[in-house]
Amino acid sequence: MPSEICSLKFKGTRRPDPAQIGEFLFLFRGTYAAAVRLIDIPETQASLESARKLKKQLIKNLNSLDAGELDSLFSRSLGHDKLGTEKISHQSPLEIEFVGALIAILAIGLIISGGKMKVVNLFEIELNQSLGKGIKELLQALSPRKKARIGYGVRGTQIKLSKKELNELFKQDPAQRGRGGFQRLLVKLQKLTNRSTRIMELNGEDIDRIKQYSRNPKKGGFQSRIRKIFEKHFKFDED
Repeated sequence: MPSEICSLKFKGTRRPDPAQIGEFLFLFRGTYAAAVRLIDIPETQASLESARKLKKQLIKNLNSLDAGELDSLFSRSLGHDKLGTEKISHQSPLEIEFVGALIAILAIGLIISGGKMKVVNLFEIELNQSLGKGIKELLQALSPRKKARIGYGVRGTQIKLSKKELNELFKQDPAQRGRGGFQRLLVKLQKLTNRSTRIMELNGEDIDRIKQYSRNPKKGGFQSRIRKIFEKHFKFDED
């Protein structure tokens, strides 16, 4: 597909935090990667109507992805359909010019704006939305059932437990989660683990809590239990 320049203008966004722009671009790229894979019409026939159809397909597709497939969207090579940023103007309104598949950018514009946007022409879109609201809409589209945490910056980690480690984790009775922070942590970690594949999905906060409970293993049973499960996955002694 030939690349086109398409401009998105955000309402009410003035002097945005650079981290906010970074998060938006990160989420936009992942959504775009999913969209270009679904395009089945020639780019020369791109229109707002075709973008609306693509949006519906895109939302359905994103809803079907597992955590691994979702994660790959942010690093997958897009070849000739790669997304680029031509220009970012920080004056009000904030304006970002993207270079890529026009129909995919239009479809994502519909997601960001909740369908309410002014199309000056196919290459210039005025969004009735701030950058912050746009980020929320992309997060909702990428993870509608909150089955995975989409994070810009420090990203999630997958670990695969051995059968012995898995058994140690599931010794914890979920009914005891109200007895203390350690019990709640283990029950939460059980929910983050696929028992058939033994794969656990962790974010930065989860890892911090695991390391916190691993300290001073001679003090009590819970520290040594954490180490039995995670000592092969994290270097506790170096913290």
